[in-house]
Formats: sequence, C-alpha cells, structure tokens
Amino acid sequence: KRMENIINDLLYFSRVGRTDINREKTDLNHLIAEITDSLQFSISENQVTCRIPETLPIVSCDHVRLKEVFYNLLTNAIKYNDKEHKWIEIGYQDEDRTKSSPIFYVRDNGIGIKENHVGKVFKLFKRLHGRNKFGGGTGAGLTIVKKIIQKHGGEIWLESTPGQGTTFYFTIN
Repeated sequence: KRMENIINDLLYFSRVGRTDINREKTDLNHLIAEITDSLQFSISENQVTCRIPETLPIVSCDHVRLKEVFYNLLTNAIKYNDKEHKWIEIGYQDEDRTKSSPIFYVRDNGIGIKENHVGKVFKLFKRLHGRNKFGGGTGAGLTIVKKIIQKHGGEIWLESTPGQGTTFYFTIN
C-alpha cells in the first residue's frame, strides 16, 4: 500500500510539472472557505481554531492548483500540532508595494521544524518523522506545493521554531 502511494505521488508530481497553469481571477476568501469546509471534520476533531486576520485578496492564479497549496499547508498544520490549544492563521503581507504579488502565509503553533531540517521539507519523499508518526504520509506534499508555486512564477519558504510553530510563506506572480 505504501509503495502504491509513493508511485501515485510520483506520477502526480510529474503531471504537476508538465501541466500548464490555467489562470483565473480567484477570491481567496472563497477558496479558503471551500478548504476549511472540506476539512471541517479534521478541524473539529483536532480542536483547531482557524483565523484569517483580514480579508484576503482576489488574485490571478490556477484556482485548482492554489487550492492544493493551501489544502496541503492546512492539513500539515493540523497534522503536525501536539498543542492543547491548536491554531492556524492564514493571511498575507502587502507592505512592499514594489512587488507584484503579496506574500501569503499559513502560520501554526505546532511542533515546528529544527533549523537543520528546514531545507529538507521540500525534498521529494522526505519525511522528518517515522513512517506512521503524525498520521503518516509519503513526504511528497510539500514538494508538490513547491512545484505548483514555481509554476505560478513564485517562491516558497518557511520560518520555524521547534516547539512553537511554523510559518510557510509564498508568492505567486
């Protein structure tokens, strides 16, 4: 079963790399609402508070692919959190008006990532924990997220403090 999941993820990663981006005006508030609705059981079961400090912008992007980005980042934020009071914040920074796109972020108060592991999280099939710890997975999710962001002409990076949480930042152009 694990090998089947790895093969499927590898095939999907390959398809993402070859597929063109279909840009359309997308209201990120609606997109996030769709995702949180689909994750409602997991959000409730894990007692996670999701917050969006301000109205998100409308952007030109591939709606389906950007939905995958946020979905993956949100599911990871839920999965990798051992706190009693879990929270996730979704927002953007638009201080630098010289850039064509705001910097989006997904922030959590989860387990965090050690500094020496930060570069590894975007590597294909690289998990930082045991195969079945934190709900398992193949380690392909963040690699796919990075590929989608790159297909949008953007960048992705993170800041993290072990035991305190992680913030994933990304741009799209």
